[in-house]
Amino acid sequence: MYVIKANGKKEEFNPEKIRGSLTRARVDRAISDDIIEQVEKEVFDGMSTGAIFKRVMALLNEYSPARASCYDLKEAIMRLGPAGFPFETFIAEILKEHGFQTVLRTRLMGKCAEHEIDVIATDNMGKRFIIECKFHNSPGTYIDLKEALYTYARLLY
Repeated sequence: MYVIKANGKKEEFNPEKIRGSLTRARVDRAISDDIIEQVEKEVFDGMSTGAIFKRVMALLNEYSPARASCYDLKEAIMRLGPAGFPFETFIAEILKEHGFQTVLRTRLMGKCAEHEIDVIATDNMGKRFIIECKFHNSPGTYIDLKEALYTYARLLY
């Protein structure tokens, strides 16, 4: 049986992917088993992964609304948009919680041009990290490796 991913690609239905996502949301094994059993009864060939997610979410809400909020983290982050500025701020706040000092949306002069930097994070040893945040508020959007390479190349020059 095949499902349709957010990017339009077909993929064989794999209930272990549901288990993995429920495990990451720290859902009890027994609850995960019940949810997977129910979803397996309802899934059909050509069903979208979005529809599967909604069904898992509805079932999880019945068992544990608190765990459901963790399971819905991706959607919560997508609601930060449409612009990426709140996402950059969110990333900076996470880093602060882990002991980094952060500077948001600044510009650094390179050899040839000025570069806009989303987040600069400095650890307690003085090591500096330059962070390019990529935010999309629609599912299935993919950031290619070349984006990271472009950013790294700008750092080198």
